[in-house]
Amino acid sequence: MQCRRTRIGTLLKTLVCVGIATAYPNFKDIIPNGNGVPHPCKANYVWHGVGHNNPLGGGSRNQFGLDFKAAGTSWTPELCRKDSDGDGRTNGEELGDPECIWKQGDFPSRLTDITHPGVCTLSDGSVCDADKGWVDCQVEDGLKNCDVIKEPDTLNTTIRFPETAVPAEETTYSCMIFNLPSDQDYHLMAYEPYIDNEMVMHHIIIYGCDPNEDPVPDEQLNTVTKCGMSAASNCNQMIGLWAVGFTGYCIDGPMGFRIGQSGFKQAALEVW
Repeated sequence: MQCRRTRIGTLLKTLVCVGIATAYPNFKDIIPNGNGVPHPCKANYVWHGVGHNNPLGGGSRNQFGLDFKAAGTSWTPELCRKDSDGDGRTNGEELGDPECIWKQGDFPSRLTDITHPGVCTLSDGSVCDADKGWVDCQVEDGLKNCDVIKEPDTLNTTIRFPETAVPAEETTYSCMIFNLPSDQDYHLMAYEPYIDNEMVMHHIIIYGCDPNEDPVPDEQLNTVTKCGMSAASNCNQMIGLWAVGFTGYCIDGPMGFRIGQSGFKQAALEVW
C-alpha cells in the first residue's frame, strides 16, 4: 500500500491497560524466582519463558525446560541439584534455592544474583560458546530510530483503555472498539505500547474494522467488554500487535495501513 505524505505515526503510543487479563504461564510460580530470571546478556530484561529458547515463552525448550518437563513440571530435589546448562552451577544455585528446600508459595532463600538455569554462562557473565547460536543478545531500541515519527506531518494519537479490574480468571480476553481519525486519509506507520501492569498483560492486538460494513454505534464505543477473541465480526483485520518483550514497531517506509476517509474508520483493541 503506497503511503501518502500525511501519516499517523504512533497509533498505539500509550495503551494504558491496567489489570485487564491474566495469561502468563503459571509454570513460573512452580520454580523459585521464576518471575525474575534475568536475560543473560540484556541488562534489565527478564526471561519470561525460563524453560524455552524464546525469552517470551512457547516453542522449543532449552535443556532446563526439557529437564523440568522430565521432572513432571515440578521443582523436585533432583531437578534442583541438576546442572541443566552445564555451567558448573546447579539449577538451585542459579535460581536462589541452593539447598533445594524451596516449595511453591515459599520465599526462596536468595532473591538476588539469580541466573538462568537453561543458558550456560561463564563466571564473567558472558554466554558460553555452545549457547551463542540461539541466545539473542541484541537489544531492541523500540522507536528511537523510527524517522517517520519525527516528520512534521506525522499525526500522533493515543488510544487508552480505562482502568479496569482484573477478573478472577486465569485468562480473559477484553476488547474495546473506538473511532480512528477520519478527517482525511492517514497511514499507520508506527506504534508503541505503554503497559501499567506488566504482571497481567500478555498480548495486545489491534484490528481494523471493515469500512464497507455499518460502523459500530457510538453507544458501543470506548467500552471494555469480554470478547472471547473477537471484538466484533467486522473487526478482524490485524493492523498492530504487542507481546511481552516487544518495544514497538516502525514500518518507516512507503507502506502502511490506510485509515481515515478511504480506509479503516474504526478499530478494536483486544488484550489478554
